[in-house]
Amino acid sequence: MVVSCCIVNCTNRAQKGNKQRFYRIPKVIQHLGEQTKDLTERRRAKWLSRINRKDWYPSDHDRVCSDHFLSGKPSSDHLDHDWAPSLKLGYDLDCTDMFKTRERHERLKARCERRHELNDANRMD
Repeated sequence: MVVSCCIVNCTNRAQKGNKQRFYRIPKVIQHLGEQTKDLTERRRAKWLSRINRKDWYPSDHDRVCSDHFLSGKPSSDHLDHDWAPSLKLGYDLDCTDMFKTRERHERLKARCERRHELNDANRMD
């Protein structure tokens, strides 16, 4: 079976010697508790909304290539920008510009770090 990217207008296919990576669309994990189920449902919904294909439901064979992630691979951290594909999504959105999304991600990380520092400082008082 040929592995190809399911993003609209992406023509990447897995070939021998190609450094392109392909990632499955995340599934909902139901057997590890409510919190995990909710988080994986949100992640799957985010992936599907970003793939944004009409009249399409993903199969086990559908993949998204590394071109659609800032770091080249998805992250398991829900605060990370690469939690869902965000680049070259096959349609025009202002937020898909690599520099804008990277800047937003860096600002979010900095805010989270400041919150953790403040929480730690308050605990020590």
